[in-house]
Amino acid sequence: MKKAPGSENPRLKSPIAPLWTLLVFIIMIIVPVSNSYSQVTDYNDNNQNSDTIYKENSMENFLVQNGYVKIALAKNSVGHFVIKCKVNGHNALFILDTGASGTCIDFVSAKKFNLKLNNTEGSSFGVGGDSQDIKIAKANLEISDYKLDSLEITAIDLTSVNEAYTVELSEHIDGVIGADILFGKSAIIDYGSGMLYLKK
Repeated sequence: MKKAPGSENPRLKSPIAPLWTLLVFIIMIIVPVSNSYSQVTDYNDNNQNSDTIYKENSMENFLVQNGYVKIALAKNSVGHFVIKCKVNGHNALFILDTGASGTCIDFVSAKKFNLKLNNTEGSSFGVGGDSQDIKIAKANLEISDYKLDSLEITAIDLTSVNEAYTVELSEHIDGVIGADILFGKSAIIDYGSGMLYLKK
């Protein structure tokens, strides 16, 4: 059956119809993409804000704000934590030993740093039960920005320790940071970041 002239739908023949369809399709794509971009931007901003808040509330900032001094630790070839410090202005290397009851210095290093050694009663005992004579000295100890003036320090023979370290090709050890400083200065050790914190 033939359709009467002029009865065709003019919208179907119009070239504008496909363009409108394409335009609507593009708009449908653009809107979700722009929303997604906005969400990603917000997510990144939130993450940056979270990082900033985390840093502001980190343990390091908390301790520093509460009067602690941050001291970097290093590991020697044996795996022990060591601290670079100064004894009476001379560069020295000390082991951090939480099991040592007191801070001590090697006889050889004490002489090298011109410490005045005084006799004292008593002996030093190690884990194995061996004892050795000790002497007492006064020293100015600088650990990073932390200063201990006229610190009473025990001088002992660390020959066996340094002989063992020599086998492992480690540096000479001048002394040991012990519990007198760690307890006395409310020390906090952050093993994860390799940091020691001492209270001023």
